[in-house]
Amino acid sequence: MVFPAGDATRAYFELKSGRRVARPSSLAAVASKLDLHPRTLNRRLLDDGTSFVAIRDEVRFRLAQELLALTDLPVGDVATALSFSSHGNFVRAFRRWAEETRTEWRARAEESGLRRGDFESQETL
Repeated sequence: MVFPAGDATRAYFELKSGRRVARPSSLAAVASKLDLHPRTLNRRLLDDGTSFVAIRDEVRFRLAQELLALTDLPVGDVATALSFSSHGNFVRAFRRWAEETRTEWRARAEESGLRRGDFESQETL
């Protein structure tokens, strides 16, 4: 896989392309794939104004949006698929990311008729 320039972008695509929903990548795993030391990757991400945790959360939020909009999975299953340790942790994280509950978000997604391709061109709903 060829990555665009910039370690933050490369790390984002590494996380995104992995699609290991059940096993989120760790900083060490991503750094290893990029032939960087974890501290070097972390430092470069900070220099780019982001962090590994921020990128991981962005990817988790995108995947949560897709799972909530495109499937009828119960929220507990979505939480498990995204490797949250509990249903409650997912609920709190989703509310922080979307600034609304997952039920409200899912209802808006249904009203707007989101399709799979909509997630490639939008940051959020």
